[in-house]
Amino acid sequence: MRDHEFSYENQPKVVPDNIGRFVVFREVSAEQTSSQALVYEALDPITGNKVALKILEHEMESFSASIMAALMRDNDIKDILSESEILSSLQHPNVVGIVETGDDPMLGPYIVMEWVGGGNLKQSIYGGNSHDGTRLSSQKCVLIAIQILRGLSAAHKSGIVHGDIKPSNVLIDLDGGIKLADFGVARLTQQDYGGPFRGTRGYLAPERENFDALDEMAHTADIYSVGIVMLEMLAGEIPSGHEQIMSFLASVPKPLDDIIRRATAYVPQERYVSAEAMAEALGEFLDNPSP
Repeated sequence: MRDHEFSYENQPKVVPDNIGRFVVFREVSAEQTSSQALVYEALDPITGNKVALKILEHEMESFSASIMAALMRDNDIKDILSESEILSSLQHPNVVGIVETGDDPMLGPYIVMEWVGGGNLKQSIYGGNSHDGTRLSSQKCVLIAIQILRGLSAAHKSGIVHGDIKPSNVLIDLDGGIKLADFGVARLTQQDYGGPFRGTRGYLAPERENFDALDEMAHTADIYSVGIVMLEMLAGEIPSGHEQIMSFLASVPKPLDDIIRRATAYVPQERYVSAEAMAEALGEFLDNPSP
């Protein structure tokens, strides 16, 4: 009888007591994290600090149906761990801090990150509703975007393109500060990555919509995504295509319209030359918001 059939899918999830030296409290809800990654709230017994612990093997499961993904698995994890080591040296207030990386005998490779307890930007926009979002004020939108761009600028200067900028990857600390998270899909720009580059539809720059290889991506792709996130904050929804981008911009104050329009330019060379340059333009808007 089907009621007695065994199914892995029906088995209750078991939260491990420890991963490496870290004491695990609970699995973090999917609403608080991004993508398919399995994240635990844990404690570092050495420092006494709460941390977020991300299991990399679980993230790879979403690609298990792909033969290419299976072949790329070792390179994926190697690159992510290598990248995490570089990110750990950034120590930037707008980038989630990396405590360390490790390899658990049972669960595989993992990354330990600082705990950010204020949720994420997606929750701020949509709350519990995935369709009708809250429209943020121009000032709040710009203040958030500047912090995202400052984090990106630090990463770009270290040779890292994030590649998956979206509200669920923008964490908010208890003081309201913004921290950019989940560089798990990012790749070091100096490395030759031959497989399909992952990201999230709706936020991808036009040159990346076919998930092209790394040689098709530069820091300007991140800048485009920031422009889309800004429109989402202002309109309460993701613009679907160029026509809706233009429609959303019609209700944006003119100086801010110009900045977002440049950030989301179809041709990469027409966007801001750096995240720092876009942040400076947004800072000028805050000083002089009127047309």
